[in-house]
Amino acid sequence: KIRTIAGYNIVRTIGTGTYGMVFQAKRKVNGLDETVALKILRGGEFGSKPTDEARMRFEREATCTATISHPNVVRIVGHGWAHEEEIPYLAMEFVEGSTLKDLIIAGHSKWDYHTKAKMVRQLAAAVNAIHLSDLCHRDIKSQNVMVTPDLTCKITDFGIVKQPDSQLTMPDRLVGTPAYMAPEAFFSANTDARADLFSLGVVAYELFCGCLPFAGETVTALMMSVTKHRPPDPRGFDPDFPKALQFILARLLKKSPDERYPTANALISDLDEYLAGTWEPRVGLLSIFRTVNLARDWA
Repeated sequence: KIRTIAGYNIVRTIGTGTYGMVFQAKRKVNGLDETVALKILRGGEFGSKPTDEARMRFEREATCTATISHPNVVRIVGHGWAHEEEIPYLAMEFVEGSTLKDLIIAGHSKWDYHTKAKMVRQLAAAVNAIHLSDLCHRDIKSQNVMVTPDLTCKITDFGIVKQPDSQLTMPDRLVGTPAYMAPEAFFSANTDARADLFSLGVVAYELFCGCLPFAGETVTALMMSVTKHRPPDPRGFDPDFPKALQFILARLLKKSPDERYPTANALISDLDEYLAGTWEPRVGLLSIFRTVNLARDWA
């Protein structure tokens, strides 16, 4: 017997988390099969009853994400309440492909820097759309990026998205994934859009270099690395690493939010210039001053 949730026929389980599960599912729409990624909270036969906070966050994810329409953000197909299971559900477009994390592990070196920069630009455009919707994602990481066979990137998982007027905070635990969190996020959940840009910088570094810029065997050690230590210079991995990308990464990974790109759109401008071959390090009074400062950004 095919398992059905909220009118969707479950095909297979895609993944499970602490509070939720994601399935590949199908339903008939105008006589045609529509395939979706169906996300639900654990509840009923799937585990213990979700907490009120988890349910509020899940429902907020559905309502917030539904307002964003961008080719590099996973599209919401529908959301509501599954009455039989007594749990909320979120139906998203089903993306054929793999997570960026899995692709990096499988062999990131098969892509050249130009291709990788185009992928980062897609993610920057997605982040810009999220911020223009007056939202902060707060969990940008390579595991939350789906990549199709034609290298279209799509950001997903808005489980801890932040609205400006939200009263849902988590003062007793970290908000985000430590290896990708901005320094200020370790001390306060009330971060702004520039924290997302730091996280995007971590993803970009991981894509370009094949490893994370900060490391630690414990959360405390990782926090010290992110907040106090400089990341390894990309040119230590490849002496021919493009200076433009070295500069872009350095600005994304600044410890102080005020020194990062002010907006995702500003980042897109630099990426476009790199992709067009016209980039120059003109931020600051003198390019030579920027070159000296750039050396201080890397271990």
